[in-house]
Amino acid sequence: MNFRLGTHTVWNYLLEQGLCQLNAERSIEIEPRLGKNFNLLVRWSNGCHWLVKQESHDAEGNTSGDVQREWSLYQLLRSPALSSLKPWMPEGLYFDESNSILISNYFSEYSDLAAFYDQTQAFPESIAAALGAIVGAVHRKSWGDSTIQHASEIGAAEDEEESDRDVDYNPVLELQQDLQHPTPDLFGRIPIEGLKFYALCQRYASLNMALSELAESLQPCCLIHNDLKFNNILLHQDWQRLSAPEPRRLDATNSMIRLIDWEKWDWGDPALDLGTLIASYLNCWLSSLLLSREIDLAIALPLAGVPLVQIQPSLVALIRAYLQQFNDGQQRDPRFLRRIIQCAGFVLIRTIHTRLHYQEPFDNTSIGMLQVGKTLLCEPEAAMQTIFGAEAESLMVSGQPVQVS
Repeated sequence: MNFRLGTHTVWNYLLEQGLCQLNAERSIEIEPRLGKNFNLLVRWSNGCHWLVKQESHDAEGNTSGDVQREWSLYQLLRSPALSSLKPWMPEGLYFDESNSILISNYFSEYSDLAAFYDQTQAFPESIAAALGAIVGAVHRKSWGDSTIQHASEIGAAEDEEESDRDVDYNPVLELQQDLQHPTPDLFGRIPIEGLKFYALCQRYASLNMALSELAESLQPCCLIHNDLKFNNILLHQDWQRLSAPEPRRLDATNSMIRLIDWEKWDWGDPALDLGTLIASYLNCWLSSLLLSREIDLAIALPLAGVPLVQIQPSLVALIRAYLQQFNDGQQRDPRFLRRIIQCAGFVLIRTIHTRLHYQEPFDNTSIGMLQVGKTLLCEPEAAMQTIFGAEAESLMVSGQPVQVS
């Protein structure tokens, strides 16, 4: 890497790359944005907004290649066959491989869904339905697309040359192996109390078996975002107007929802994206629990600040809209919904695992999350009734996919 992006250097950088004119310096505003990468929001006087981000580098100056991978997807979307996916994603404008800098358009009229839910503590069904329909449209439109599959395999092969990641990477298998066979350096990478997490996971033989079952059942078949947490989902500020009832049509020109940060995209099983979304909703419930060693989890669950019953309508709306938009997976595999629930459990447990590696504590909330994740993985059929407040069969919708303009 030859250049470090900064608020005082970005203007000259844009000028040197031929992306702006010399006399335009006074017509822009530059604002740092939080993120794992170094992000700058550039506002132009003509109303355009750019997000300029540079991937973080390690001590040797190397990167994980995530930004380059995101750019490769934006390149794919330029083909006529995939252009219909563009309205729900950012547009890649420029990429500097040598400095790991990506410039994309910025959706100024949107804010992330995590902030909306956190601030309002409200979960409108129309938002969940729009989200499910759009994710379903992305999966359906990319189903069996050999171009995306080939590009993903090439990217994985390049990653394998620079890291330990295998071309046939399986995230569930990776987690299972790490939980069952931790390496000695683990003791220096996580808090001491985090070892209890590993001990609990190894104690449950049923959890290990469920992870093995899920790892073997994954069926890569379409483009997946692979990191669909609420921070990577944008909601339009005027979402109520855009959610005017028109259930058989998605407005791709002025969408209520946008999906951003495609750095982890992959050719994968759509159940992973749906499981991540369900886990994100469940986390709103779990993070509102007041847990302590003196309070039994069964007693604490109904006392949550965000009761499960409050998010159940959104969970049902999410899955119904998704299956209405993309029910090929359901027709191809009757156990698709079961796999979605198991993926949600996997994501909850992986979230704990990730937090520990960022030196976050393994506290009572984490223990509650582990128990819920284990239930989703090991008893998915029983968990469906609890999560959705209805029999799973009620989510088996039929009919033609909704129209997408």
